[in-house]
Amino acid sequence: MSDTKRNRRTYIKRSIEEIEPTLTKREIDVLDQLVHGGSYKIIGNALNVSDSAIKFHCHNILNKFGADSKVEVAVRWALHRER
Repeated sequence: MSDTKRNRRTYIKRSIEEIEPTLTKREIDVLDQLVHGGSYKIIGNALNVSDSAIKFHCHNILNKFGADSKVEVAVRWALHRER
């Protein structure tokens, strides 16, 4: 297993409560849209930004969560928001 994978798996054990303060307002907006399963283009249209900007935000979000997929992040975020 690569060091990057190992570090991500360790990082993902952080709770959303620890991660949430590090998220920007725009990252939270993107997360809220990801929960609904939108593509980069659909999310970009909803937030009035380019799909490349959404890709950038998703990349940052995945790094903060230590996750490998948008689905994983969206599920964790949705469960957090239900509380």
